[in-house]
Amino acid sequence: MVRTYVAENCVEQQIQEIIGRGKEEVGLIIGCHGNQKEQRDYVAFLATTPSQDDEDAESESEEEVDEKTKLKKEEKQDVELLDEKWIFNHCIQVSRTLPGGFEVIGVYVANLSESQTSAVKNVFVGLFKQVFKYSTIMLTENEKILISISSKTKKATFQSLDPKSPQSNFQLCELKYQHFVENWHLLRTVFRIHFLFPVSEELSCKSIRKQTQQCFKEWCKTVEDPVVLINDAIRADDEVLVEVPKDKAKQKARERQEIRVSLLKKLPYPDSLTAVGGQCRHRFVIKGDVSCLSYVRNKATVHEAKQAILGDIHRTMWARMELLGEEFEVSESDQEMQHNQSFNALEEINELPKRVFIQHPKCDMLLSDYVFSDESAPDVQERFKQVFGFEVAEEQIDFDIESFPEIELSKNEIIPPIVPASLTPNEAAKLLRNIGNEDVTFVLTCSHPMLT
Repeated sequence: MVRTYVAENCVEQQIQEIIGRGKEEVGLIIGCHGNQKEQRDYVAFLATTPSQDDEDAESESEEEVDEKTKLKKEEKQDVELLDEKWIFNHCIQVSRTLPGGFEVIGVYVANLSESQTSAVKNVFVGLFKQVFKYSTIMLTENEKILISISSKTKKATFQSLDPKSPQSNFQLCELKYQHFVENWHLLRTVFRIHFLFPVSEELSCKSIRKQTQQCFKEWCKTVEDPVVLINDAIRADDEVLVEVPKDKAKQKARERQEIRVSLLKKLPYPDSLTAVGGQCRHRFVIKGDVSCLSYVRNKATVHEAKQAILGDIHRTMWARMELLGEEFEVSESDQEMQHNQSFNALEEINELPKRVFIQHPKCDMLLSDYVFSDESAPDVQERFKQVFGFEVAEEQIDFDIESFPEIELSKNEIIPPIVPASLTPNEAAKLLRNIGNEDVTFVLTCSHPMLT
């Protein structure tokens, strides 16, 4: 059966712009996989992967470059255009910005040479295998799409392939253009987090980043199957999220509604609180409220809405902890720490970056960025210009959805460790002995009060 792709009208406009430029380029496809019954997927917009221009080569005038150098430069550009690692890094950056319900679902290529065209499949398969291995939070393991664009023929070909079956061939897809994002329901929630995990005695920044990743996996287990309230009501998973009366179906079937979602976590916490290797002398406490946002199709079920908002909760926490880990590594590379492998920042309170929302200029969708307390609008504008290639006005950035903590907490403010109920008294005593009370680090973010 031929799979159908429904693409936003802005995608057709973007393809025409790519055809008009006539340049070799590669980029990512952002969209959403439909359910099994639909047999259709959705394409919201395209994001061009930035080129890897050699700054030194750009500074040279054409007269200074001989023919051999030109050929070498062209060959280098061929390699750089389909650089799997470079596209993967762009995929990570784009994924951090997306709301729940949307993900990177494919790659587009334009005006490739013959040598590049023959390498597309290997790069396509390798890219998504690498992303799946890196994090399943970012995208689902469905078939992915490839759009091949040619300025000569002025056409775009849509094909799909399952990256987990590289021996198969690309299959042509049916394509329809229509507005759909503006009609999809918007889900919002503010999710309260209060989680503790032990940290081993090895306190290098590399070790801390590894342990925060392990912490994230453990934390995800605490929100695997929460009780979900839709506009303060418990609903069955198989119910349609928004019921439309038959006499008003034509009028309201395509109207977007903003829906408040509340999630109640189930206790007890997971049993696995063992630090990643070694004795535990420190603890991380992650505490605060995070704002989450997701989109679902107008005929979505309660279960689909639940999965979309959970996906955004997982992704936003994953993005924040990754960014904090990167900050740790930057700190370690500073001259002051070059000869000191211990991580002194563990004795301080560290703030997770807060989330800000940005309106996409061509698609009726809110995107995200994450800012630390010393960052402002120009930092967001610069990042979005690099990642998406479009300008963002300062007034299009919503900095007020979350805020940094206004009160200063002392590191001596101890929060009792969580002891799993399933442990025997001896096991619990051993766990408590291994978790020290000194050098507690609070990693915090706070948001505005719960939505009303």
